[in-house]
Amino acid sequence: MDGVIYVWLWKSETKTWYRRPIANRLLYSPDLGQTFYRWTGEKETAKTFEETDADSFFFHKEDPRRKIDRDAYAFNWIAFCQNGRENSLAQDDYIYMYAPEQYDPRNLSMIRVPKQHVRDKSKYEYFQAWNGDTPQWTRDMKQRGVNLRYPERRSDGEWMWPSWFPCVVYNPGLNLYIMVSYGVTDKEKSFWDGWCSKCLYPSSLGFWYAEHPWGPWKQFHYTEYFYGGGKQNRTYGFKLSPKWIYDNGRTMVLIWSDAGQGHGPNYRWNQMRITLETKKR
Repeated sequence: MDGVIYVWLWKSETKTWYRRPIANRLLYSPDLGQTFYRWTGEKETAKTFEETDADSFFFHKEDPRRKIDRDAYAFNWIAFCQNGRENSLAQDDYIYMYAPEQYDPRNLSMIRVPKQHVRDKSKYEYFQAWNGDTPQWTRDMKQRGVNLRYPERRSDGEWMWPSWFPCVVYNPGLNLYIMVSYGVTDKEKSFWDGWCSKCLYPSSLGFWYAEHPWGPWKQFHYTEYFYGGGKQNRTYGFKLSPKWIYDNGRTMVLIWSDAGQGHGPNYRWNQMRITLETKKR
């Protein structure tokens, strides 16, 4: 946005990369990724990267809610709405963000902030409720509500914590916001265990659309199991490319990762073209 790259960097509860996140650090780069700074203006270095105190994170163990045997936290994984190059296709002067709730990943939370205040936490507003199709926002994080409720769990177990990490891209050809998201289950593992490498099943895959970045969202495709080459694939991490959109919006590119076959042949960059079938509204 305006020549600056913004990124959320999560912190795992352990030193391993695949455990659940408990905090998030907001970074920005004014030189296309050569140098990164924290929201405070402090330069991020190899030394500061390892800091784990609460003040080193933008969100840190926020609004704990008990889940089974431990606290679940808010805003551990956050995705920005992709509004074209440099956010140039945005409908207004807000930046929109999406985060599944750790205590129940079926619940999608939302944040918005005026773009000139993206580094100021006090200016953040949280989706609170729907008034018809109009969203209501609050500055009180604890008063946040559910923007979207993802599908029910499948017969092979409860949705695990690494579920329903959305990606939202504005499609200018269709003048719609397209969301892709996915759920991960494993009936032999508990809610808190593992990452996709330990799951017995491929993930689910769902698509939604809306006329505005906040919704309301309408589901137009859902499959219980999505896999590329075979059922041994452990697909996850689905994204829609915000750049590769063709045919007046009808063709997009879906990207995902795959932890199947011992992190083998598919644990790389996987992509496929998808066609959106439309009808006049």
